[in-house]
Amino acid sequence: MKHLEGFFKDGFERAGQSYGLALNEKTLRFLVRCIDIAQKTESISPDAQEMDLIRRLGKKADELLDDQYEDYSEYDLKG
Repeated sequence: MKHLEGFFKDGFERAGQSYGLALNEKTLRFLVRCIDIAQKTESISPDAQEMDLIRRLGKKADELLDDQYEDYSEYDLKG
């Protein structure tokens, strides 16, 4: 299981404090699904910093998905 330590370069900042965070793949996918649901239902209105976090989470989730299916890209699907 890959850990995503260092993914958040600056950590989370709140009231001048910074918090580091490490996510495993399962947790990252769960967070991305929760964000997707919240955005579809329009139950969140993220500010610029939150949008950056959402973008970075989505990008990392896409990278993990690409890594997962990398072996399939070598197959000729034309038949």
